[in-house]
Amino acid sequence: MIYTIDCGKMVSREAAFEHIRQALDIRDYMGSNLDALWDVLGGFAGEIRIFGREKLALPDGYGEKILKVFEDAAQENDGIRLEYITQEPQEKAGCLIAPPLREGGTIGICSPSHIADREGYAPVIAAMKALGFRVKEAPNLYKATYGYLASPQERADDFNALIADDEVDMVFFGGGEAGNELLPLIDYENIKAHPKRICSYSDGTFVLTAVWSMTGMSVYYGSSPSMFSEPTAYNLRSFREHIMADAASHQKNSEWKTLAGGSAEGILWGGYLRNVALMAGCSPYLRISPEEEYVLLLEDHEQFGDRAYVSAMLSHIEQTGFMDRVSGILFGHYSETEYPELFARLARMGEKYAIPAVYCDDFGHGVNRGIFDIGRRVRLDADNRSLEYI
Repeated sequence: MIYTIDCGKMVSREAAFEHIRQALDIRDYMGSNLDALWDVLGGFAGEIRIFGREKLALPDGYGEKILKVFEDAAQENDGIRLEYITQEPQEKAGCLIAPPLREGGTIGICSPSHIADREGYAPVIAAMKALGFRVKEAPNLYKATYGYLASPQERADDFNALIADDEVDMVFFGGGEAGNELLPLIDYENIKAHPKRICSYSDGTFVLTAVWSMTGMSVYYGSSPSMFSEPTAYNLRSFREHIMADAASHQKNSEWKTLAGGSAEGILWGGYLRNVALMAGCSPYLRISPEEEYVLLLEDHEQFGDRAYVSAMLSHIEQTGFMDRVSGILFGHYSETEYPELFARLARMGEKYAIPAVYCDDFGHGVNRGIFDIGRRVRLDADNRSLEYI
């Protein structure tokens, strides 16, 4: 069992102990003092995550005294696993990492690329709440100002407001069309001031790419709120490993097909194939360093285009010159049917640029919604069929 202590809620001694009683579910039998806390922790069992130590503001160092009790209890009691999680972004290999979503944290939902259906979102939100999360719906989530979408300003206002809201721990949205309309309207300095995990997939590639490229902060590709309506064990595990923690490697849930062998290191970037093709080489919201190499993450689905369409999008990427910076390719789920001609196209691409190329069904528009950390440095090993964050 995981228990979450939020140091930001320790605004007074009484408030601190009341929060601890609620967080550890021991409301009825702990007094408001350090000795009482010690006595309770002596027989406690579970994982305790303490968030926001830097936010402690109790006078006379009393907040640190409370945390010292937790630390000493964890030393004495093998049943307690204690972990501190900072609310400030961390840096890993030159990439900023926003604080993870905590247990019981708030998920902010907006819709940059589609009109959210209230009836359709109801079970999604209910499922999130059943798992202990709080949910905040953006004001324009269900609007259809233009008939096909809310206005770009309304959608951008929602995104910017969720970022600025300190009660929101992560921002979550799905795909659709026209997410690129938001890119000039996003407040990127706001994101730097209020870093949080941002996750989407499909057309969300536009917003995710711009956020990473313009801020240097990692974003998360592969899932959307709809995942919670019928969550699988793999999809929930991936959400917890990437959104609620910092994954060390990608956990597979399908057979990986090595189409071109070898291994590669680089910064992970990509997403939905069409969006990547549109942004590569020409978007002012994609800043590619001439000094870096990139592992390219791609996915598409046969409902959106046949193999010739996929080939055309790959050719568009090639013609931008971006492939000169690509060190490896990982392509996600395209169809339940295996198409040898698709595998052959990707193999030719790997051979042409002398880079590893791998196909898998772990992410994309299929059942599996594996999540990847865009912007982090990775090692793709096509021979051993693995991807590690380094």
